[in-house]
Amino acid sequence: MLGSFDKVTTLYDFYGFDGKEGATNKQELEAKIKEEVSPQLKHKLIPYIQMYEFEALFFANPDIIGKVIGFDSEDWGKKILIECNQNPEKINNSYSTTPKHRIQKISNRQYRETTHAPLILKQIGLTKIREKCSGFNAWLAQLEDLGG
Repeated sequence: MLGSFDKVTTLYDFYGFDGKEGATNKQELEAKIKEEVSPQLKHKLIPYIQMYEFEALFFANPDIIGKVIGFDSEDWGKKILIECNQNPEKINNSYSTTPKHRIQKISNRQYRETTHAPLILKQIGLTKIREKCSGFNAWLAQLEDLGG
């Protein structure tokens, strides 16, 4: 696929990535992905790993999570953001406390990624997500820079 395009990028969850053995952070895993590409094509690949899960982006405005799914998320979201120093991309203590697991628990397992994720992201808006999620913002800025 790399040979057919000027650039190719990825968006993988850190937790959900198979084959991350030996990679302890996003930078190591992104480097590991690039190592798998032939030297003449490496310049075409822009790997991106979302810490720790895609659902972390929702915590740019956790009130929206509850509004879309149908529960009161204001205090719940504030507590989680305090735990991670107001950085949604650092929400993680263990596998059971990943952003998705937290949303599943508070919503009594009502969260459905394919139904709710697009609605949550649209209501939060890209500007707010970029403001609160520096890793995601840096990746988008890198992609925007490709356009000149």
